[in-house]
Amino acid sequence: MHLPVQKLFDNLQVESPLSDIVSIWGDMGIGKTTLALQMAIYNVKKNKKVLFIYSKPQLPIERIQALSKDLSPDFRDKIHFIKITNFKKLYSYLLYFEFEILNMKSTQKQEIDLIIIDSLTDLYRIELNRFKKQKNYVMNYKLNHILGILKYLKITYSIDSIIVNEAVTLRDNEEMQDVESGGKVMDFWINKSIHLGRTEILSVRKFKLFEEKDDEPTELNYILTENGFELYEKKLVN
Repeated sequence: MHLPVQKLFDNLQVESPLSDIVSIWGDMGIGKTTLALQMAIYNVKKNKKVLFIYSKPQLPIERIQALSKDLSPDFRDKIHFIKITNFKKLYSYLLYFEFEILNMKSTQKQEIDLIIIDSLTDLYRIELNRFKKQKNYVMNYKLNHILGILKYLKITYSIDSIIVNEAVTLRDNEEMQDVESGGKVMDFWINKSIHLGRTEILSVRKFKLFEEKDDEPTELNYILTENGFELYEKKLVN
């Protein structure tokens, strides 16, 4: 998998082990979709084919154009956007996605190298209902199955996966802490992740790069520009 900034790639060694899924997570409006699109475009530049699944009402066309302005118009052949509006459809699509892979192989079409889901738990959380425990049990099973499918696709077909996820705030020993939405299911499947947080400078984000859950993250500052995220070299005030 190719990430948009070499230093980010160096600090988050996403090519090993093979089974890893990378998660981008943080608060609403923090820039997660921009980073996911930047990763998609960067991979296209490396002649990779990308499937970008999105759940938002509209694609940020202007952002895509800004990120891809140095590419020839045929770059669109390397990236396929698909809109999925509910969790049931997302589950069904990924459940049978292997058939699409086999069809690509049989027709000698360029195969998918990277799947990006923006956003996985948005659709999941919409359908959760604290008064319907049986439904929630089924939803958790499907979320678990989706992540298992993504891992299987990586191991079997070398297809990388990036998921965009929301942050939720939980109390831990009298302290409030941001964690990934999806609870224990996400804890089981996700080791490598990029947490986007705000700083005292409006356009600068603090990236925390987690290699393993229990390890201390690597922290880097990136500034959000019209061309996407770029490394911010100036020292921030603590």
